[in-house]
Amino acid sequence: MNADESSDETRNNKKRNKTGQMLSMKILVSIFAMGGIFFLALNEKFTSEVPSNYDTILETEPPDLTAPKEEKLSINVLDSCTLPELDPWDSTIYKYLNPEKNPLKNCKKKINAISKLEEGKVVIDENFANVSKCAFRCLYPKTDYNLVYSSWKDVNSSEPDCDIVEVQCRSAATGTAFHKYLHAQIYAPEESPTFLGDGLINNEIENLKDIPDTELPQPPDVHIILIDSVSASQVFRSMPKTTHILREDYGAVPFKHVNKVGLNSRPNGFALLLDKYPTKPKFSISWMSYMAHDDANGLYHVDEDFYKLFKEYREKLKNSYIFLMSDHGHRFGSIRATKVGEVEDNNPFLYLVVPENKQNDKKFMEALQENSKSLVSHYDTYATFVEIANNSTWKSTKNLSQGETILHGSSFFHHLPNPRSCRSLRIPFEYCTCQFEKVPVVGPQEFISGIGEFMVSWLNKEIEKNNATKKCEVLNLDTRKEVKVQEFEPKSRLNIYQVTVKVNPSGGEFWGYAQKNFNISTNTTSYTMVSERMPRLNAYAGQSNCVSSNPRITPICYCKNLKGKPKVQETTR
Repeated sequence: MNADESSDETRNNKKRNKTGQMLSMKILVSIFAMGGIFFLALNEKFTSEVPSNYDTILETEPPDLTAPKEEKLSINVLDSCTLPELDPWDSTIYKYLNPEKNPLKNCKKKINAISKLEEGKVVIDENFANVSKCAFRCLYPKTDYNLVYSSWKDVNSSEPDCDIVEVQCRSAATGTAFHKYLHAQIYAPEESPTFLGDGLINNEIENLKDIPDTELPQPPDVHIILIDSVSASQVFRSMPKTTHILREDYGAVPFKHVNKVGLNSRPNGFALLLDKYPTKPKFSISWMSYMAHDDANGLYHVDEDFYKLFKEYREKLKNSYIFLMSDHGHRFGSIRATKVGEVEDNNPFLYLVVPENKQNDKKFMEALQENSKSLVSHYDTYATFVEIANNSTWKSTKNLSQGETILHGSSFFHHLPNPRSCRSLRIPFEYCTCQFEKVPVVGPQEFISGIGEFMVSWLNKEIEKNNATKKCEVLNLDTRKEVKVQEFEPKSRLNIYQVTVKVNPSGGEFWGYAQKNFNISTNTTSYTMVSERMPRLNAYAGQSNCVSSNPRITPICYCKNLKGKPKVQETTR
């Protein structure tokens, strides 16, 4: 090869590298669009229903302007927000904390795997290779609850083209299956997906070819690690080593006042991509659904594991955005029954790490630190994802190109707009963490019973609306249990009450907000439901299997075929 040919080949290689980087960036943008769905899917009805949540409240009669000054508070109270400052070890929950809780303590290994994945190939232990016949099949996700299974293939015939691989070995002599195992890997197709059919992208790629190598953008990785059902206080008290290494070694910014925007989450799991595809930008989501979901003390034992993970990967994650976070706090149990637990339920944790080059940007970090002290929601988190994905230079966040993306929040990378109240941020009234005055109501009994019966009737109507009356028992107010009623901001004269009831036959405990209405012309009292849903405070697994396909009423329904059976449940799943 002569000098000219060598020079041409070098230039061609550079062009291919630039083209590959541009494609990787576009792929990342597209993956972001798909990844963001997991936030929007949590609240697919929320977008249309949140405004009515507040509109219902605002339809009340205006306050009497001739009343004393201290009583002139009105609906403006909904536009204010005093943020809570919680003690992770508050005296009302301290007795329920158990740092020694470890479900793996004294765990004895019962299964010795004779199969493993090595460089994408199924390998069988040599001691069993000649006395068994082993096969594998791929498991592909279809929905949250269903899989698609490939056909079985001999382990020596080919390599699995999937992330989740099931291996089964049978005795060569008897044909009896004696080994079944699931393996996980990151399957990398030989040819990466491209968008060469997009003329616009082709033009951008052509423009990139003449850019000097030193000016090529260096897109960062993005890793979302989500632990289901963990509050800001819980992660602080349960994972001290992890939060310390994130703050001190990674420069992580903890967001103290994230407010959930929906009741619960849809459990999803995605493979972790750390340390794979070293030359391409990566986007990963790891959603850990069961680690802490059913136990407020379920996080203590994993602190050391997360600490080791972040310590080991420190160098590899220098050019990464890391979102260690949750979707909501613990939704039921002893801690949730306290006032502190109510706030924790609505306050999921979020630690945000930005690439090292961003940490050297003083103005950028000042805005980020300031925003971390404000009321935010995961609509803001999603807006941050969009900015990362659409930031074409990856070195500046000044020019955000949103395209056709509809945002209901604001990126953390700029000073957040005001006002920041639950109403302005589209946070449902019943999940708002802003601190308002709530005064216990002790009477008259006629009012207590009336509003309690109204809440139960609303639950029964939910069953009716979902066509489940033939499967679910009619719920009745448990009169042996006190109906707890608290008036919301009495001086505002909104006549809103937080009501907690227990029902039969399920033993379910539910709460919600209702508004009292008085008709002067008929001299009658009625109630309006303010809450979009009535969350359940205790577990219900097994009570609603007859309507398991309808998550709207699974917490409410008590299947008729269970009447007379025990009510004690251990989980919401």
